[in-house]
Amino acid sequence: MDHTPILPNIGIPCPTDLLNPDKLDGASLGEALHAAAFILQYAGKKMAHPSTFTEVPTFSQGAGSDWSGYQPQTGDESHDDDTDSAGDSKTPATVVPPERYYDSLPAIGDMLSQVTQSTDVMMANYTRYFQAVEHDQVTYFGAPFAASGFTDAKQYLRDTMKLSAATAAKHIDRAAYVTLAPGKNLEEAANLPVFARMAAAFINGRIPAENIDRFINLDQDLTDYAAKTGQTTDYKNAVVQAFEPTLVETAETSTPDEVSRVKKRWVDRIAHAMNADGPSPSQTLRKQPDNAINTRDNPDGSGHISMHATPDLYAQFKNFKLHMLALPV
Repeated sequence: MDHTPILPNIGIPCPTDLLNPDKLDGASLGEALHAAAFILQYAGKKMAHPSTFTEVPTFSQGAGSDWSGYQPQTGDESHDDDTDSAGDSKTPATVVPPERYYDSLPAIGDMLSQVTQSTDVMMANYTRYFQAVEHDQVTYFGAPFAASGFTDAKQYLRDTMKLSAATAAKHIDRAAYVTLAPGKNLEEAANLPVFARMAAAFINGRIPAENIDRFINLDQDLTDYAAKTGQTTDYKNAVVQAFEPTLVETAETSTPDEVSRVKKRWVDRIAHAMNADGPSPSQTLRKQPDNAINTRDNPDGSGHISMHATPDLYAQFKNFKLHMLALPV
């Protein structure tokens, strides 16, 4: 098995005494996760210990070097430019990484990022695993689930992993968009990830999960837009598929905040390709007034009352308020 390099080729190689690649190649998923969980628990406790910070190696400044072949000036050379100073002839100092680069803060941050991305990939696929067996929970989860099985993946993730509803929903969305349906016929489109190219980049650690979430939201907005403007979902999917390489490039090179800022532009651009003569997504997807009374209770017995009123009803309300203000106290 080919293993993806974990760190850049800086300093001495990181010892691999904690790993046995020969054993790893033949390990089951559970064996690999058990080893990962054991080591990560140890690493977490070690990082939290006060003395660990004092072991972090630091970078040092060394003599500078000139890639063009710097040669020091000799006393026989003349100086035509009187503005030259002694400081201008010095070669800038270079930063020398520590031998144990793998223990440095940049390396630790890089590895933590990889661990986070790998965990997100596994959680998305694990959610897909549950969805594949949710109708046969006794077989796959055992007797405790015989009488009180979970209704769906969201309940399972919330109850067993203590996740919030919002976090569980993100894993479920990622499962649909960037994972394969296990044990299913992969010739059927329904069993393939919605974002095939993005899925490959996600699995290989090139796209953070938060960027995936933003493009999932983009597709969901376009699905709503298609429904409200009379476009078919198949046509929407074809247009999004044509744009996917550009979306992947954006996801690979941008931070989540940057993706959030460009998301509206992409929604507008793809919506225009879907329906050049149609209304803008911002108009179509805006929540419409429904004159519904919404309430929210507070622990102290008070509450909030709100309504998104239509223009006609809101005009009547403003007239009523003016009338009430005009009444004598």
